[in-house]
Amino acid sequence: MKGDEGYVMDGQPETTMDDMRPLEDGDPRAVGGYVLLGRIGSGGMGTVYLGRAPGDDHDTRVAVKTIHPHLALDSAFRERFRDEAVLAGRVASFCTARVLAHGEEAGRP
Repeated sequence: MKGDEGYVMDGQPETTMDDMRPLEDGDPRAVGGYVLLGRIGSGGMGTVYLGRAPGDDHDTRVAVKTIHPHLALDSAFRERFRDEAVLAGRVASFCTARVLAHGEEAGRP
């Protein structure tokens, strides 16, 4: 995925517009073609956004996870984050959210 480094997941309990907060000034507006609609949450590792799949006529919602910019400078952390996305993609979709894509954009996993 091109965009703020991160990965996109689908298949978990649906997030509603009431569950999200508005995007902040420093937040990307899109990641890897996924338009970001707002923030779902943020923690020590990064931020999770509510996004919409690119070119989706049905308004499919997805979670887009990115890591904090200062952590993106740490190559070991970037590698662990990438491994997390790859391993999450191997888990059966009935057990967890399905990973739709992962990658890097503008130097951020």
